[in-house]
Amino acid sequence: MAATIISPAIPTIEKILHPGGEISLTVTLILTITSLMMAIGSPIAGYLVDRVGRKMLLLWSLILYALAGSAGFYLETAEQILFSRMALGLAVAGVMTSSTTLIADYLVGEEREKFLGYQMSFMAIGGFVFLITGGLLATWWWRAPFLVYLSSLILVIPVLLFISEPEITEKKVEEDGARIPCLTYIGIILTAMSGMMLYFLLPTRIPFFLEDLFDLPPSQSGFFMATSALAASLMASRYHWFHHYLTKPQIYALSFLVMGLGLVLIAHFEYIIYVYTAIAITGIGFGLLIPNSTVWVSQIAPPRYRGRLVGGLASALFFGQFLSTLFGEPIFRFNGLEGTFGVFGIGGFLSLVIGALYLINNTRRNHA
Repeated sequence: MAATIISPAIPTIEKILHPGGEISLTVTLILTITSLMMAIGSPIAGYLVDRVGRKMLLLWSLILYALAGSAGFYLETAEQILFSRMALGLAVAGVMTSSTTLIADYLVGEEREKFLGYQMSFMAIGGFVFLITGGLLATWWWRAPFLVYLSSLILVIPVLLFISEPEITEKKVEEDGARIPCLTYIGIILTAMSGMMLYFLLPTRIPFFLEDLFDLPPSQSGFFMATSALAASLMASRYHWFHHYLTKPQIYALSFLVMGLGLVLIAHFEYIIYVYTAIAITGIGFGLLIPNSTVWVSQIAPPRYRGRLVGGLASALFFGQFLSTLFGEPIFRFNGLEGTFGVFGIGGFLSLVIGALYLINNTRRNHA
C-alpha cells in the first residue's frame, strides 16, 4: 500500500498541478511509477539480500522510504514529485524483499506459512490505517498525506536492536531443497502479477469514480479503500486455514474468482452502499493472493537463492501495479470509469481459468 497512501489526494493533485478537465497520465503515474521502480528494484534488492545481508538492506531502505516518500510535501511540480516517487519505489523494493526473506529464513513449514499470512494481514492493516489517515489529511491539505511516509523512521532503532542476520542451517537447506522448479516459479509470478494488475484498479481509479458519480470528498475515498484493505487483512490472517483444505492452485482460483466478481459488481452498481460492498468483496479476493504466492515461493526456493526468488516475486507484483495503469488508461479513455472496471472484471475471470489450469497442470508435473 506504500504507493496508495496518497491516492485519496490524487483528484486534488490533478486539479492543482494539471488543470484541464481530463485525468493526466503524469498525475496517475505519481501513484504507479512507484510500482514500476519497485519492479525494477526488487531483483536488485534480491541480489543484494543474498550478497550483503538482509539487515543492512532493510535499514537503509527504511530511511530512503521516509526521505523519498515525504518529498511530495515540499516539491512544486508533478514532474518533481514523480521523480521522488521513483526513489520511493526503490525503497519499498528493499523493504519488501528483505523482510519477506527474513521471515522465510527464520521459519520453516507450517510456522512460515502462518507468519507469511500474518505478514500480508499486517500489510493490509497498515493500508487500512494509512489510507484513512491519508484521506483525512487530504481533506485538510493535499500535501499532508506525504508526511505519513515519515512513520518508517520509527522502525529504524528496533531494526538495529532486534533484527539479526539468520544462519542457514543444514536442516533448513535439506527441508527447502536445492533445485529450483522453474516452471512452477514462472507460473507463480505470472499469476501474482495478473492478480495485482486487477486489484490495483481500486487505488488508481476509485477516487475518480467516487468523486464523479457520488461527489465524495477524499476522506470518504480513503475510507472506501481502507475497507478493502481491512477485508484483505482478515482473509490473509486466515490463509493457513484455507491452505489446510485447498491446494495452492485452488486458492489462486478462489482469489481470482472473488476479485473478478467484485470488479464486475463495481461497474454495474449505481448505489453507493452496493459499490462499498463490491469494493470489500474485491479486497476479500486479494487477501489470499499474496500469502499464497509468498508461501509457495518460499517453499520452493533454496536458501542460497531465496532472496533473488523473493525479489523476483516482488518485482512481478509491483510490475502488475504499473501495468494496471498502463492498460487501464486507454481503456478508461475509451469506455469511461465504469467500463474500465467491467473490462478488468471480465479479465479477472479469464485470468482465473488460464492461471488455474496452468498451475494445476504444472503442479501435477512437479508433484507439489
